[in-house]
Amino acid sequence: MRAIMLLLLGRRAVRCGAYALRRRSTKAPRIRATAADEVDLPYRGVLADLRLPDSLKDEDAFDAWAEERERRWTRDGALSGWLTLPPEKAALATHAWRRGFKLHHCAGDDLVLYKWLAEGEDKVPPWGNTQIGCAGFVVNDKGELLVVREWQPPKEGQTTREPSQNWKLPGGLADAGESFFECAARETFEETGIQCRGVSLLGMWHRHDLVPWGKSDLYCVVRLEPVDPAQQIKADPAEISACRWYDRDAFLRDEGHPLISKVLRECYGASDSIGASSKPLSECVDLGVQWPGRPRYATYFPRAAPPRMPSVVRAIASDVDGTLLDSSSKCHPAAAAAVADACAHDHVRFFIATGKCRAGALAALPREVSDSLEGGVFVNGLVAYDAHGEIVHERRLNGAVIEQCASFGAEHGFAPVAYDRDRLYTSMITPRTEELADRYYEPRPVVGSLDRDARANKILLLGDADALAAARPALAELLGTEASLTVAIPTMLEVLPPGASKREGVRAFCDHHGIDESSELAAVGDGENDAEMLRAAALGVAVANAGAAAMGAADIVVASNDAGGAAQAIRMALALAPPVR
Repeated sequence: MRAIMLLLLGRRAVRCGAYALRRRSTKAPRIRATAADEVDLPYRGVLADLRLPDSLKDEDAFDAWAEERERRWTRDGALSGWLTLPPEKAALATHAWRRGFKLHHCAGDDLVLYKWLAEGEDKVPPWGNTQIGCAGFVVNDKGELLVVREWQPPKEGQTTREPSQNWKLPGGLADAGESFFECAARETFEETGIQCRGVSLLGMWHRHDLVPWGKSDLYCVVRLEPVDPAQQIKADPAEISACRWYDRDAFLRDEGHPLISKVLRECYGASDSIGASSKPLSECVDLGVQWPGRPRYATYFPRAAPPRMPSVVRAIASDVDGTLLDSSSKCHPAAAAAVADACAHDHVRFFIATGKCRAGALAALPREVSDSLEGGVFVNGLVAYDAHGEIVHERRLNGAVIEQCASFGAEHGFAPVAYDRDRLYTSMITPRTEELADRYYEPRPVVGSLDRDARANKILLLGDADALAAARPALAELLGTEASLTVAIPTMLEVLPPGASKREGVRAFCDHHGIDESSELAAVGDGENDAEMLRAAALGVAVANAGAAAMGAADIVVASNDAGGAAQAIRMALALAPPVR
């Protein structure tokens, strides 16, 4: 399959001289690159970086140098050899061309050339910034799934390859001009001998910065049907070590492939106790699976079955930090415009639901946005105001919990900050407490006593993200059932009254205004503290920068906060609003 060579060099990698970094990030064994100027590439390629100070300089010596390299690379099992030439060595390109090297692309001022060393078809794809891969999801009339095992490259010191231990879907990279259906069907036939036709797109992902060249990857899983149910498997021995029809329920039980398991669960309704449906129950699933050691893949589809969109949206709740605000804590212009339109709509109530206090939230937003807001949910759901500024919901911490949090913070070097509606106070002023005002727009904390007589809706413990995460279990054990813990920003561990959540405040706000949370509310957020709100809403939307908890709770994932994802979510909800008459 054409996925064997994904050797596409990105400008960022070249400009920052990132070969060493890329080398460390790939897990491929270094069995071909032995010279100081060489780097192993994934899929059995090797690159000689002639930009390096100690690399070849003498043009007359190039032919002898190249002959030795090609002979060694071929002997060691490389499929392709690559050269990077800086401008001052561009004359070597002519010598390389005479030896069969081809220009693959230009990266910045450098030339990148390659030569296919193996016998047979040259499988290096042409240069581009995005590669498209398609996998075939083929189920026969017995409910079995077509899967393959590929060959693994020889291990260090060995010359024979070994079969992979993991079953996967047949598939590979699309040829120029191929549709998703055509690519998936062709790759499936080439690898398994089973002729199929495309039926539908089950899902996709779009990820970026692939090792080692920083390319983007658009990957689709296509539902295929066998043209003839009586076809026999004829696996390609050059690429495939084994191929079989695998009972889907047994696969889900016995194999650990994240992507295939996700499709079986979310498309076919399979679970540990329920067998897979004969036909998909839903399509366009979120393939944003979490592979060990990799960032979560972003997608553009619902996380499971396409949500049954609410028939009408009468209220929209939005988080602030990480959602309306971008990574520089500024309100994205598109988000501000969408909020203004939502607030102006006669039949939709827009409100913010945030961990900030009311004064901090309003200060963080542009004046034209804050002036248009009527009420909202603040302090992580602990204080809710109606359109007239009256409190319709409030919860406070027990004084003993406040005192315990202050002592715990002192013991572990965390700065405690108490929120008493719009008043913030702390036992000590530190750079982190000052950052609440300077960066996050909260009222500047003042020094106050955090003892049993103190009043607070919640406590923030401010510190290093890793240190807070490590200390969280101990604090949870200390407080027991007297408090709940959550996180909106990694450097802030929040202590709330028991069972409290942002969703609790949102529900109280909706009840007060006659809004059915489960059928009429759209909500958008990014943090752990937003997860319950998103899950309970008729339509829950996570921005692409959201953490795992919010991602898992949302029905739909939109663009990131830096790309105006909140605006996308709000306008999606407005499209479901009652018409203005």
